[in-house]
Amino acid sequence: MKLIAVAEEANPMCSAVFDPSNCHAMLGIKTPNPGVIACTDVLLIGTGCNDNPVDGVLFELSCSILSLIPITNQTFCNDTPSAIPRLFTFNGVFGNVIGESNKDNGDCSALLTSCFITGDNGIHNQTAACVLGMSTSLFIPYQFRGSDCENISPINEVIEERPIFIERIQEATNNAKTFDDLVRQYFPRRWIVLLSATLGLLAGAFSGLWIFLSYIPNTISTILKIRSGVIPSLRDPNFIKHRKQLESTTKILGVMIWGAAFTTLFFTGIVAIIILLLFWEVTRPIVFQILGVVIGVVVTLAIKSILFVVFGKLNYAAFYRRRPLVNNISVVALEAWHLGLTVLFVVARLVSLLVAAALHAGRVDMSVLTESAGAIGPIDLDPLPASYRKDLLLADAHRHPFIERLGAMYLMKIKHGAKFATAAGSVWRL
Repeated sequence: MKLIAVAEEANPMCSAVFDPSNCHAMLGIKTPNPGVIACTDVLLIGTGCNDNPVDGVLFELSCSILSLIPITNQTFCNDTPSAIPRLFTFNGVFGNVIGESNKDNGDCSALLTSCFITGDNGIHNQTAACVLGMSTSLFIPYQFRGSDCENISPINEVIEERPIFIERIQEATNNAKTFDDLVRQYFPRRWIVLLSATLGLLAGAFSGLWIFLSYIPNTISTILKIRSGVIPSLRDPNFIKHRKQLESTTKILGVMIWGAAFTTLFFTGIVAIIILLLFWEVTRPIVFQILGVVIGVVVTLAIKSILFVVFGKLNYAAFYRRRPLVNNISVVALEAWHLGLTVLFVVARLVSLLVAAALHAGRVDMSVLTESAGAIGPIDLDPLPASYRKDLLLADAHRHPFIERLGAMYLMKIKHGAKFATAAGSVWRL
């Protein structure tokens, strides 16, 4: 028994026919819909069905599909002796349904993916068990052509489960007469790519500029808060930790630069992808469908907010309930409703936190996490804001107004000696 795999190129020296009654749609067996059929007693005719070694990925894929055919008890891979090479041919064909002509506009043919040779009559006619419908180069499934395929079982079962994006790709491929036509139909136009790249770069540049400009006011504000006591210092029992590992401040410059670069690239990619999906003809219908769902959710949330305002005025006076019975019923109803919707709220919260973290990846002057959320025992998940504050304290320790006044007094004492800060002058000042 030999395994051969058939490529997509037309081969006049090799042809194949199969009987759909000997085929099975591989639905719900290995995957929900792998987009192929498995057939037995496929007839390979001609001198051009030459054999070459098959690769391991295709061999394992073929074994996993062919061993699951419910219309036969054969386990092809297990029956193949290990000494016999796994064979593959580059001279491939589309297999045609028995009785159909591949030149007829109403035919049905399926691309042969791989075959186990089960018989050979010696006159260039071979019978095989084959996987049909998948490209061997890119592993693209649903490779069936001809209008009659929709009327032939089990091929129609596979085609009906074909995802819409694969269907559109195949339609574009079939309608394209040349490769240039395929590029024009399937790939985004030049102005769409330029528009996406331009808006993405503008958004990324704006985010990077916003990060750098935010450091100046936030640094000044933090220093003033430390000096005025808004941020506790010497009276804070945890302030002592800022005196340790002062060498960690050397990471600040690199984190500021690379963090801003990461945020810039992140927003450049996000905005460019959104614009591309919105204007590209292939993805625009899908985006509009998603947009319709989003608009529906927004309208629902708006109606819910209006109802909350109305019920809030009717049921509550500050924190007190005006109508306890009505209030209890509405609270139970809303809790039951939110019990199902809060799954989406958790997902939305996770996405928003990831976006916020990406936006503030370059902001070491502020912590995205609170002290309780950012610490797991002795481990600080976000130590960079503490290092940034250490850097400010290192600088302000030499620039604090008290230190500058005290230093000026010491210098004056050194310069003027006994003439400065005399007892008489001190008494006069008091």
